[in-house]
Amino acid sequence: MAQRPLILKSPSDAYRLRFWREVFPNARFRILHLTRSPAAAINGLYDGWRHDRGFHSHYLGERQLRIRGYTTTPLVGADAWWKFDLPPGWTDYARAPLEQVCGFQWLSAHTHVLRSADEMNLGEDYVRVAFEDLVGAPETRVRVLAGVLRWLGADAETAIPDARVVMATHPPSRDRWRKREAILRPILQSPAIRRVADELGYRGADSW
Repeated sequence: MAQRPLILKSPSDAYRLRFWREVFPNARFRILHLTRSPAAAINGLYDGWRHDRGFHSHYLGERQLRIRGYTTTPLVGADAWWKFDLPPGWTDYARAPLEQVCGFQWLSAHTHVLRSADEMNLGEDYVRVAFEDLVGAPETRVRVLAGVLRWLGADAETAIPDARVVMATHPPSRDRWRKREAILRPILQSPAIRRVADELGYRGADSW
């Protein structure tokens, strides 16, 4: 019997977890769920959509998108390229304001992971890690990552490197989302996002 691990790390795999379970019915499934405050995450998605390079993920064809705040910018190909993951039901947002699109993406990914983990009854094979712990105090990052290593059955004494920024529009910083608070606040106060934020441990949806 094969014992090699298969690591799936694409954000889009959040929507394929039950599919992969059916493809590999005899495999042991583990989910490492990386979370982030909805305020910071949705703002980060907003920045990525408006960035002039990178994060393009799905070519939909010209004039398919009418997203205010994205297609109304001078970005080349903005009416054809969807950025980041493409959740089920995306067509309902092809003509929505950008802040709604970003809120929809955050909510969809976490909802699918939570639902799949519950349906798979993973128990201890499901672990959640907060982004804020990985970019905070070094001792917290070391403690959290050492716990992940133990969960994986790896050597918890393995050297843990310093955090560094990869594929980001801006370095992480507290309260950066508040520059768009006027347009993000209604999204953060939606009942669906508040419910999932609470379940993920973000009791204050505007944290970080």
